[in-house]
Amino acid sequence: MIQSQAWTLVVLLATAAVALICGLTISPEAHYLAAALGGISLLGVVWPWITIHGIRGEMFFSRSRCTEGQQVEVVVTLWNRWPWPMWGLSIERGFFELPNSGGNTASGLVLSLARIPGWTKSVFRWQFVPECRGVYPHTTPKIRTDFPFGVSRRECAITVQEKIVVWPATLPARRGLESRGEDASLVAMSTRKSGSEGEFVSARPFRQGDRLRHVHWNLTARFDRLIVTEHQGHGQSGAVVQLCRDSTREWIFDRQEADEWSIRIVASVCELLLQQNVHVRLVLNQVSTEILGTPVDRRRGFDRLAQYCPVDSAPHPKHSTRLTRRVSRPESHFVVCTDLTDLPENISRKTLIFLIQSAVNRSSMPEDFPGRIVYLDPVRMMEREFEQAWNSLTDEVWHGRPS
Repeated sequence: MIQSQAWTLVVLLATAAVALICGLTISPEAHYLAAALGGISLLGVVWPWITIHGIRGEMFFSRSRCTEGQQVEVVVTLWNRWPWPMWGLSIERGFFELPNSGGNTASGLVLSLARIPGWTKSVFRWQFVPECRGVYPHTTPKIRTDFPFGVSRRECAITVQEKIVVWPATLPARRGLESRGEDASLVAMSTRKSGSEGEFVSARPFRQGDRLRHVHWNLTARFDRLIVTEHQGHGQSGAVVQLCRDSTREWIFDRQEADEWSIRIVASVCELLLQQNVHVRLVLNQVSTEILGTPVDRRRGFDRLAQYCPVDSAPHPKHSTRLTRRVSRPESHFVVCTDLTDLPENISRKTLIFLIQSAVNRSSMPEDFPGRIVYLDPVRMMEREFEQAWNSLTDEVWHGRPS
């Protein structure tokens, strides 16, 4: 691919033509100037072509996943197949382009490279801090050169061994959800489920497979048969976390900013619930993904958040993730949206809605609205507002009343 610096080349050729005419009509010495300008133009076009055909590059990251704002090391390996050194190389595209820029802006510059000796393999390392979620590089990185005179620009693609998935940043909260015993959205020791983690619940006859350390020896001696004790088990509950975002709806702020903050709130709710050992059912674009708390499930769910893009219509059924395990107890419902008209139909009293709106354009709550709305103002400090709302929710669950 050739990207000629047309104006520079035109000016050089026009000046060479004028010098040639002056040499023919005025003074023969002008021929030297015409030859020099012609040589500069020829070298400026040919040398980048020679350079780019003697270079090959590979790129890989120090890890496969990270979070917004986390530093990750990028390693670029370049092979120079020519016997002479190379200058003026740069790596562009894939990391810092502005939206819809197509990589043609100055923000697409990633790294300017120093001298690369001939017949060598050079390794360059730099620290990349992603400011937004996604999969990087989002376009193919290019090695570009317009050395020595900027007359012509040539480029070639860099082979990326494995892309890095950048997860959305999660907002912190000081306290986690605690249980009063009857809240199905929370996790606690359940006296209705037998296990071996908690306090003594009951006793029963020995069954094949029971552990001998659970044998109650006093009762065994009294009834002349093995009696074992039963203890409390963990009662694990589930929650639905859903993002309702209409991609065609205008927002008072930047539309991409609305999507990013919505995803961060969804990721934060999922993270806080997973820390409490809650089964999370993540719903994006009407596609469900169940996160059971294992590292594989968590990685799959947050990968979906990193690659999320709102769509106008429901996906094909074959792309839906079938739930592998259903919780028997009722699920709590957390919804993140930017407009109340985007909410699903199955709103209940257990639904908690995080509505991202400014105070100036805040929607009024319907009189018979069953769910509870938590307003988050993007103009203010969103992290602090979310933390206050979540901590207030935990106080309500623990004390049974608002804090």
